[in-house]
Amino acid sequence: MGNKKNLFTLAYAKKFLNKKGLELFKKSNQTRSSNSFKSLSYTVLSSLILIIIFFLSPLIVNFKNNLIIQSTEVTNSSKNKLENVLSRDWDSLEKIKERKFSPERINLYEEKITDFQSKLGELN
Repeated sequence: MGNKKNLFTLAYAKKFLNKKGLELFKKSNQTRSSNSFKSLSYTVLSSLILIIIFFLSPLIVNFKNNLIIQSTEVTNSSKNKLENVLSRDWDSLEKIKERKFSPERINLYEEKITDFQSKLGELN
């Protein structure tokens, strides 16, 4: 028994599986011509889809770059603005605030509000 090698071959596997009631290779009842036309149609369809995808991809990229994303150059001017704020004359700003909220202006706005309210009362 030591000299005998156990070889596992395809023929042995087929014979063993046939004894158990299983088939190693199933035979199809369909003709080969209908399968070949079906696979040919799938191949042609998939190749057309790939051609269309690779044809349209550069057009889509160009459209995106030209219309959707407009390249604009942005300059960082925050340093200049900070220097302007720090070097500003704060006394002149205080004068502007005083003039903006002066009592004369406040009285003028109050008069306009009362005139408007009286006109509204006349309409009602």
